[in-house]
Amino acid sequence: MQGCPPRAGGRSGRVALPVKALKAGQESYWLDQIARNREEYFSSRGESPGRFVGSAAVAASLEGVASPEQVRAMFHGLDPATGTQRCAPLWRADPRSKLAAGPLLEALKTEATERGVEDLEALAGSKALKGDVRSVQAACRLGGARRVKVETVERLCRKILGVDPRSLYGEGFERAWQHRGKRVNERVQAYDHCFSSPKSVSLLAAGGSPQVRRLLAEGRAEALHVAIGYLERHGIGVRRDHNGVDRYQAVGGLVAVAFEHRMSRAGDPNLHTHVLVQNAAQGPDGRWTALDSDRLYAHLMAADHLYLAAERATLTQRLGVRWGPVDERSGAAEIQGLDDRTLIERFSKRSEQIDHWLDTHGLSGIKASSAAAVATRASKDYSESEHSVYQRWTAELAEQGVGERRLVEVCSGGRGRPATRTELDAALDALAGPDGLTGQVSTFTRTDTVDALAKRLPVALGRARARPGRAGGRPVSGRASRPGRPGPAPGRRRVLHAGAVGPGAATGRRLHQPDRRELRHRPVRAGPPSPRPPRHRRGRPGGHGP
Repeated sequence: MQGCPPRAGGRSGRVALPVKALKAGQESYWLDQIARNREEYFSSRGESPGRFVGSAAVAASLEGVASPEQVRAMFHGLDPATGTQRCAPLWRADPRSKLAAGPLLEALKTEATERGVEDLEALAGSKALKGDVRSVQAACRLGGARRVKVETVERLCRKILGVDPRSLYGEGFERAWQHRGKRVNERVQAYDHCFSSPKSVSLLAAGGSPQVRRLLAEGRAEALHVAIGYLERHGIGVRRDHNGVDRYQAVGGLVAVAFEHRMSRAGDPNLHTHVLVQNAAQGPDGRWTALDSDRLYAHLMAADHLYLAAERATLTQRLGVRWGPVDERSGAAEIQGLDDRTLIERFSKRSEQIDHWLDTHGLSGIKASSAAAVATRASKDYSESEHSVYQRWTAELAEQGVGERRLVEVCSGGRGRPATRTELDAALDALAGPDGLTGQVSTFTRTDTVDALAKRLPVALGRARARPGRAGGRPVSGRASRPGRPGPAPGRRRVLHAGAVGPGAATGRRLHQPDRRELRHRPVRAGPPSPRPPRHRRGRPGGHGP
């Protein structure tokens, strides 16, 4: 059902957010995951069951594996710990009780022409019928819903047109009429955000020893903690007042369930984590309401790239791997020694299936890729044991010339070192310079700053801790003049501002340092980068997701 959206649309050149909004009724897949994996995981089959993450979950003593009842509560706006109502349902007419407005509008226009009237509302003999006519017109305008309730269709056909609605809609009217008056909860109940590792990380886990897999899992868990922490500090907010014009930082963090998956639907190694975030947060007034989705979406890509930077840091620290250059679009980098293009494509069969479907149908782009993922999606195979899976992957890697000796060499790059003051100053000055954050645009946000730093300071944790507003003991600001060009007057320094915490852009005068917990991932010089970055396989729609 669910799947990670594409990281970089190779055919479209765009980057998609790896997130999907879920409503009540869409929890069945995840409930099945818990029920199936709770049994199969401990018998060395299947994926791991979902586990609670997030500060609000910890505060509510929600720890360990989530139960089906707790996930069901999340999808109904309830507190998964107590079952009390957090967010009221958003009742709307059942979509099955609606019909296309186009045929009805054309019939009304024909009737108006025959009667010699220009205004369609003139056909109505009551205020209620005039309202029905306006609703049909509104549905057919650009950006309209294009659908109207079956009750509206029945009234207008009977009282204005004098025809049987079946003459316009056939059996469709009967099907819609069966659902008249029904309401469904249209409120978004959760967000499924997918944190996906580069393919080379998955290959290292596939062919590595149990100890390597354990260290790699610990590193990924720490990276996930960093990304969720960033979202809680900056991306989780609520809206208040009429139409939600007032926006506030949420109190207490988020409640989420993380599902760790290790393979794609095609059976290839593909490490990724689905994080189901409940669409509920507590505001400064103590009330629980829906998340500010604008704020969340504005920070998701930065959180994703921060996850990748933290993953590089922790895996360098634990395993001594070296990394190639960071891809500017996806924010990903491959492990040196496992970054061969042929090797990566050999273990990306799911992406090949999607690309073949796109070629066959002559389509491209993110939406087309999503459609291709659905069209080519197969059920996951849970019959293969964990031991058999790793045996198969080891044999497939050996066929590509990647054996035990190669994997030992991959993990022999050294633990790196913290960046020097000179290296850190150079990176920060580059961001504040004319070719940095304002090289292409005149405004930028905190998310742009975090995103750029995550790509420029990618490798390992430093021991030093930067104070707020400073990095390595200096303010995060930079000269905005090119070498050889006139700069600011002596004694004056032009600096840039990224102080906006929400999605809005800012154009002030200081490039503030993001929170010190994001910048503590200091760079490590662990070997020269590859000349050209490879294309990264980090997930396509349904490529490795559930």
